[in-house]
Amino acid sequence: MKSPLEKQYFEDYEAPKYKWGFLNTKGDIVIDPIYDDVRDAKQDLIAANLEGKWGYINHKGKTVIPFIYQQALDFSESRSFVQDFENQWYLINTTGDSITTLQYSEFKSFKNNHCVVGQADKWGLINQQGDEIVPIIYNKLTQTSYGYLIAQRGEKYGIIDTLNNILLAFNYDKIYTSESEILRLKSNKKYTFYSLSDNSKSKTNFDKAYNFYNDLALVSNNGKSWLINKSYKKVEDLGSLNVSPIGQGFYKYKSNNRYGIINPKGVKITNPEFELVNQYKADRLVFSKNDLFGYLDDKGKTIFPAVFPLAWDFSGTLARVIGPRGVAFINRDGKLIFESPYFEIRDYYNGIARYQSFR
Repeated sequence: MKSPLEKQYFEDYEAPKYKWGFLNTKGDIVIDPIYDDVRDAKQDLIAANLEGKWGYINHKGKTVIPFIYQQALDFSESRSFVQDFENQWYLINTTGDSITTLQYSEFKSFKNNHCVVGQADKWGLINQQGDEIVPIIYNKLTQTSYGYLIAQRGEKYGIIDTLNNILLAFNYDKIYTSESEILRLKSNKKYTFYSLSDNSKSKTNFDKAYNFYNDLALVSNNGKSWLINKSYKKVEDLGSLNVSPIGQGFYKYKSNNRYGIINPKGVKITNPEFELVNQYKADRLVFSKNDLFGYLDDKGKTIFPAVFPLAWDFSGTLARVIGPRGVAFINRDGKLIFESPYFEIRDYYNGIARYQSFR
């Protein structure tokens, strides 16, 4: 029997006319389009909405956790968050068992067995049992790959550990996240670097600085740019080029209102001939010429010329494009894999992509 709150919810609920399912990398339907909504298949269990209620299915479309929730978030590290129709949030495991009830309203993903949670614009940290281990007191809280947290308290940023011990004082205007153990600190419009591994800071302040990738980082002072190593020593001088990172250690430089590409060693691999360039993903880059889009490889070689009115970054081994007959997918070699009659197709994860059927 529905509760008053559930009845009220469904009085306002409008199911979409066109439903969602999943395709494999050949374009074949592997999960029928019967769902009001689905999330990407990034984890073993996929959050799906059936007739207004959320639950979880596996990659074959089998229901694993029943459709009984008002909201269901993505799993991470075998944990997820669900909300019932009484607006109560729960922490659950992959069998759907409730671990504990929660009094928070915002949830990020689990990382290193911990999750940042929020309530009333303040943030803290819980463990996999739902125990609060960092109090809900911070304006912002971001986990790093090394187990520490970047925290904002008032207007300033610092670094804490998972026991709420302060590792770096709250003296900075901004601290940036990074996949490296070296973080960027900003204070008084200048940048320095801080190493989580030995708590050391760079001695030089920079006008601009970007994250480390493969042991190198781009920095600049007084209009001059160069690459430094993790000892903060200059390894490649880029001169007065207008340079910025575009992922995977690559950089773009600008000349005469066009962009060229520099590889991770600081070597130019293309002339400045592109109107736009995206970020490198899976060693491939979307570029535009004459308002059309194509792809480069990691050597700067064109693997697909600029012929598409729209093109997306690679996700794994496939990229989505708009072709002459609608949505199509190409592989990393620039080969057309399949064209689809479905316009609304998202990126592939674990070999399947969600799509909306308009039939």
